[in-house]
Amino acid sequence: MKKFLMTSVAAGVLIVSPAFAQQGDHAPDLPAGYGDYYHDEVASPDLAARFGYRAGYDDGASDKAKGHSFRPTEDPHFKNVPEIHNTGMNRQQIKDRYRDAYVHGYEHGYGPHS
Repeated sequence: MKKFLMTSVAAGVLIVSPAFAQQGDHAPDLPAGYGDYYHDEVASPDLAARFGYRAGYDDGASDKAKGHSFRPTEDPHFKNVPEIHNTGMNRQQIKDRYRDAYVHGYEHGYGPHS
């Protein structure tokens, strides 16, 4: 039972917090709406945009569910851009691309707001 509980907790952390699993070069699964803004290919993903959008989407949906106001630039995932490798961009370009995608993802995840 204890082993099962630990496995379940670990899996839950990965499901709830995909932004923390971003160190590396594998593109995350994409939520609906990503293709409205970005048109990269599976064979050559825009990693900075994908990671930013995914984190923003998850944070926006979470903030909405918790009754928080619309605040895309206040979340730690917006402020602290993770290391993302194999992008062909320098660190500042990665930050800019990630944050732009984060805001789009947050808007989509949060949904209609005033």
